[in-house]
Amino acid sequence: MAVIAVTLGAVTALLTMGLEAIFGIWRRAPNHPDTPAVTVFGIPLVVLALFLALILLVGFMSRNLPDGASKWLVRMRAYIAIYSTLWLVWAGLSLYGWRLDCWLWTKYHHYAAWPLIAGWGWTTIRGVLAGKSADTKGGKADWKTSLGFYATVGPYVFIVGLFLALSLAAQTAVTATADFLKATSLVHSCFAMMLPVATAGQRWTWSLLFCLGSSTLLAFWLSFWFDVNEFSLNNFYRGRLVRCYLGATNKKRRPNPFTGYDPRDERWTLSEFKKNGPNPKYEGPFPIFNATLNLVHGDELAWQERRGASFTFTPDLCGYETPWHAPANPQPFAKLEFLGYRETNDYAYPAPGMHLGTPMSISGAALSPNMGFYTRAATGFLMTIFNARLGWWLGNPRHKTTRHRAGPTQGLAYLMKELLGLTNDRAGFIYVSDGGHFENLAIYELVRRRCRFIVACDAEEDAKFAFNGLGNAIRKCREDFGVEIDLRVDLIKPETANLLSRSHCVVGTIQYPDQVGLGYLVYLKTSLVGDEPEDVLQYHVAHPDFPHQSTADQWFTESQFESYRRLGLHIAETTFQRAVGDQQSQTGNASYRQLLFEELRDNWYPPVKAIQKNFTKHAQALDKLVEEMRSDATLVKLDTLLIPVLGAKEPEIDETEEPKVFLFLSSVIQLMENIYLDLELEANADHPHCAGWIQIFQAWAEAPLFLRAWQRYSWSYGRNFRRFCSRRFGLPNVEGS
Repeated sequence: MAVIAVTLGAVTALLTMGLEAIFGIWRRAPNHPDTPAVTVFGIPLVVLALFLALILLVGFMSRNLPDGASKWLVRMRAYIAIYSTLWLVWAGLSLYGWRLDCWLWTKYHHYAAWPLIAGWGWTTIRGVLAGKSADTKGGKADWKTSLGFYATVGPYVFIVGLFLALSLAAQTAVTATADFLKATSLVHSCFAMMLPVATAGQRWTWSLLFCLGSSTLLAFWLSFWFDVNEFSLNNFYRGRLVRCYLGATNKKRRPNPFTGYDPRDERWTLSEFKKNGPNPKYEGPFPIFNATLNLVHGDELAWQERRGASFTFTPDLCGYETPWHAPANPQPFAKLEFLGYRETNDYAYPAPGMHLGTPMSISGAALSPNMGFYTRAATGFLMTIFNARLGWWLGNPRHKTTRHRAGPTQGLAYLMKELLGLTNDRAGFIYVSDGGHFENLAIYELVRRRCRFIVACDAEEDAKFAFNGLGNAIRKCREDFGVEIDLRVDLIKPETANLLSRSHCVVGTIQYPDQVGLGYLVYLKTSLVGDEPEDVLQYHVAHPDFPHQSTADQWFTESQFESYRRLGLHIAETTFQRAVGDQQSQTGNASYRQLLFEELRDNWYPPVKAIQKNFTKHAQALDKLVEEMRSDATLVKLDTLLIPVLGAKEPEIDETEEPKVFLFLSSVIQLMENIYLDLELEANADHPHCAGWIQIFQAWAEAPLFLRAWQRYSWSYGRNFRRFCSRRFGLPNVEGS
């Protein structure tokens, strides 16, 4: 505390001396003091001293400062910056705007001043007219349209022009002001304080070296005190998420009236949500927060395109999967272990571990200089310079010592890694960001855990229905786990005529290489089919890009929020309602989920044109065979064979009846082949509409009498048909002589 107090005191003294020097220069101006300069810049400079002192205080105390005090000081700094900027703009335009007017008029009045004045007047008039239009009421103006552009820009153009005009009018009452080059004298006075040198060139060289060395040492020293995570946008983002979602569960919430923050909003830790954990009352689902471990710079060839790996936060473990060939102690990284997972209650933060808001904000840290396969070097450099960072530095779970730390002690080196795109998994600290920078649907980690029933909600901005997130997830699951996901999205793709989808969802299958049977994936997509509530359709008419408006829009209006919420509810109801209703009586059955997802697959199986075109005619053909059978005294014995009855006895046929019976059964086999060809059973055997035919064929194949007829006549049918029956029903593939 003594060091901090002395440092802050010294900084305050230096700032005071600097302000005194600046004001002294203005006071010593020729003939009169520079009143406009003192008015415009004096107040922000004084406030800036307090602003810098607050930054230093928060920086030095960041690791020991209570969250409530930290948020109070952050909010205070924000208000200082906002009002100082407003003062500079307002006072600067008022007292210095006339210079711009005079410059334009004296130098460019023939071809610039008059057009600017006319443009200002025209824009003002159009802005007034646009503001009165019904199409721009309630904030509905779209700046991309002419009316919306003038309604949005017109008021600001008018305000700027008004200040410039008032400034020009007030100039006649103001005495002559000092020259703008007064700052040059301040620079000269600063150089006079440098070490004496022989020549002006040497003076500049020594000054440059002195500034470079002192700035580097100062930055290195300050980076020990300033937390690189504390001064990122994640702190703001995390606070908003905690206040919104966790604050809603705080029934005894008493927020600070100035900051709106209540420390009890963060009473939950992630480790409390595990089974048989410290919170025995919790009976909800097992949460998995997906993030991306950024690996922009590394030796792992498989990660060069991805530039990231999956990093998860769960109540049990936090970490990532280490490549199988990574050595346990790669030199010179002797402190690294092979295992990339650590117990949550002992990772990064003291027991019981990180609060719930931390993984929640990291999992949604979409704006980041390093962002997995979205990373671009130039963009990352620019974003780091302007501190547009939502990502988070955490101790490496593989590191023997830093895995217990929430962030780097010396942040400058890691900030440089972020700046230059040098993040990897071998340093003491790793950089994690939005899970969507690796896989956006969160299917990947569920497949890793061999989940057999998955519901994926895709709310990406995807106006072209390219299904990038889905394709990325399927590809990574196949490459990393050998898991095949079979999913066809034709029903969701909008039809060209009306731009409406035929379905909000599709159901696919998951084939795990080490499991028997299929898993199921229910894929929901933000889409419109035309049966939505009227208010949702009306919002789409007013905003044609709905429901795929830009995800950069984080300031939803009431109607926008309600439209998305109601669309989501409608999609969930139409997808699950019928299947859940059919299975209500089975809720106590252990196989309820299996039955439910099978029902969902049958309900949303993609239609096939061949089935829709030819399905009914084969039922008529079967009816004709039944009529023929029942009209003949010999063939009527085949009643229970042609229409299978459970537990029925095999019909007894004597030798004299066999030729007639076998010829009839050859017609049955021909019906099977016709159905095989017309319904394209090679590809559609699992279609729910074909399930009845498949079951009938299976019953026929198990009848000894039919098997004898098959052995006698099947050689005369197509090879593909015979192979299909052999694979599907176990019938022998008999070749002709």
